[in-house]
Amino acid sequence: MSKLTLSTWVAASLALIMPMQALAKSTIGEQLAQTLPTMTGKETIIAVITFQQMKPLSVNQIQALIALGISKGVQFSALPVIGVVANVAQIKAIAARDDVRSIWLNRKLSYFIANSRQKSGVNKIQATDFVNINGGTDYSGKGVTIMVNDSGIDATHQDLFFGDVVIDNVEAATQSSALAKISTTETFITRGQYNTDVNTDHGTHCAGIIAGSGAMSDGKYKGVAPDADLVGYGSGDNLTILDAVSGYDYAINHRYNYQNPLRIISNAWGSTGKFDANGPISLASYKAYTLGVLSVFSAGNSGSGKNSHNPYAQFPWVISVGAGDSNGHLVDFSSRDLSYKTGHFTMPDKQEWTYNNQVTIVAPGHYMVSTRSSNNSLAYSADDDFLFDSAYTPFYSRLSGTSIATSYTVGVAALMMEANPLLSIDEIKKLLAMSATQMLGYQVWEVGAGYIDIRAAVAAAKTHVKAYK
Repeated sequence: MSKLTLSTWVAASLALIMPMQALAKSTIGEQLAQTLPTMTGKETIIAVITFQQMKPLSVNQIQALIALGISKGVQFSALPVIGVVANVAQIKAIAARDDVRSIWLNRKLSYFIANSRQKSGVNKIQATDFVNINGGTDYSGKGVTIMVNDSGIDATHQDLFFGDVVIDNVEAATQSSALAKISTTETFITRGQYNTDVNTDHGTHCAGIIAGSGAMSDGKYKGVAPDADLVGYGSGDNLTILDAVSGYDYAINHRYNYQNPLRIISNAWGSTGKFDANGPISLASYKAYTLGVLSVFSAGNSGSGKNSHNPYAQFPWVISVGAGDSNGHLVDFSSRDLSYKTGHFTMPDKQEWTYNNQVTIVAPGHYMVSTRSSNNSLAYSADDDFLFDSAYTPFYSRLSGTSIATSYTVGVAALMMEANPLLSIDEIKKLLAMSATQMLGYQVWEVGAGYIDIRAAVAAAKTHVKAYK
């Protein structure tokens, strides 16, 4: 997410709307900065406010918003983030507060499955190169719970059967409601749903790569970590920033509610734009990191170019995954910027960080077979039948994208956690990089440490000894 400081934004385009005495240090997201000058005085939008703190909003902070005339919003109980329905004058007043870190437009985000144009012209190879994507390791992800923060999961699929593979399946409908003194997200979610992937196949396909049992293919299309437990958090096909943050809020609140603690969040979505550590997804993923929950993000499907790398994948506490093919090469659509960038920033807990605008690792993300949602009629196309054994087309589809590579990497991280439950997030990220296969001919910001090596990564995890002081 790109940004302008409020002072720059006002000087550039809002001098007539916001007087100079109202200037503050709050960061204004690029999309919001572009939207505000077009708004009339009474027109409202949903703005996402991130406060300069690690704890959720206080009663006093909620009351201060209500005092501004803001009556509706989306509240969270674990994060210092709130979505509010506000006009220009109210946004101006919020931006002037000393405890506000940033204000973002509740923009739409994208899932990173390659489109049909990228599917055309595929060579006529079968999917045998990724049949055993577990890599033949001695581990299966047992004891690790993973949230798939995505479009949803069809847990009526035998490979992802509810109560077996998928142990919690949430259908979310993030919407504004009356502000209350006690923040909550539980009013707009429905737990225990068999199928939450009702209008897209994205989350179901990703879930199958992570932990599908392979039941409908006699084990042929089993996931990387088939004994891991999955929690589905489904936001449908219209994913926004508040939806993504809502998934994090749910994960943080419920991380100890399962037989095995929630350890990983899979985020196969994002956008393009400049890196910014001040936004709501930054705070959400960082709060998860401080609690020992790993975030894995897709690098994006925008190919090479300025600001093409998913900005949410660049936080130094997350893993950014690019997509490779079966020959160990980077796929053209896999996002990476034109050159290396770095910078420094501080989080609300006063911890200082350095970010590097580069992919962490590359994983298989090209024409991979996985579970399909029963609602996805498009997956029954002749093109898909042509790509792999037609006997399996009622239950599987074959797709490409950094979403696929992200799901694969999430599964590998689960195997590493099973092999060595004491590994920290930083150690997992380091060991993944150390065990990767170098990709000659590419720059580090394009492929990071190189192509993921599942067996080497698990072996490195198993033999790693924590250096205690």
